[in-house]
Amino acid sequence: MDSCNGFNGKKCIGIVLSDAGDILFDSTSSINEQKAVLTDLFNRKGIKWRGNDVYNIFKSYKVLSQTKIPMEEAINLFLNDNFINATYADYCKLINERGNCSKKIKLFKDVTKTLEILNHKGIPFYILTDATEKGNNLYSKIEKTIISQLVERGVYNPYGFNVINYISGIISSKDIGVKKPNPMFFNIALKCERGSFKKSEAVFMAHESNEIFGAANLGIDVIALNYWKEKDSIEINKKILEHNIKYKSNKINSRIYKVKHFSEIPQII
Repeated sequence: MDSCNGFNGKKCIGIVLSDAGDILFDSTSSINEQKAVLTDLFNRKGIKWRGNDVYNIFKSYKVLSQTKIPMEEAINLFLNDNFINATYADYCKLINERGNCSKKIKLFKDVTKTLEILNHKGIPFYILTDATEKGNNLYSKIEKTIISQLVERGVYNPYGFNVINYISGIISSKDIGVKKPNPMFFNIALKCERGSFKKSEAVFMAHESNEIFGAANLGIDVIALNYWKEKDSIEINKKILEHNIKYKSNKINSRIYKVKHFSEIPQII
């Protein structure tokens, strides 16, 4: 755990809330795949665009796909609005030709071990994700990744396995029509099947600036993990230090922990 945290003792919590991509697993490959395919389609207009520029244009359509409309509709809308002679079927064809990255998703090291520790302590672990599918539909996918890591560890027991012992629930932006860090996301998560929790009893795991400080500004403690991979990592680190100085001065009621590995979570709670 980062010595810069400067907090004494452990935090007594009742629930862990967490982002999925780049916290439980690396989502870079799937994002890069989508960016490459959209750029290929975009460049059919005869003008060479950079992938990052195309993806910035697509972001508002991606938000729609994660909150309001099906992915197919969002892709077609993006293509039509930008006068690209292609359809969702063309998009899927290119995705398939490149290989479906969702099949390659692999949990970071020690994720299942850490989730087992939390379960043993009776602490529920809920995933809060901005996704194009509803939470219930994502369960089978995360279940496969968990089983895969258990098999690698040589501890998988098909008869005794229950994904609930690892992931208590998944709430998707597609379920509620808003993205993190909208307060609605956290309010729903804190009133879950495992009980009703106060903000002070929760901790949220995140890597992006808007989610780290969005949750912290709501009064929820945050565990910042893998934020150094972000383009604005230097600024994030600076803001974390400033935030925690205010916490120690009793000016705000939330703190932000910095950890390097998922396995460090039990050292905090």
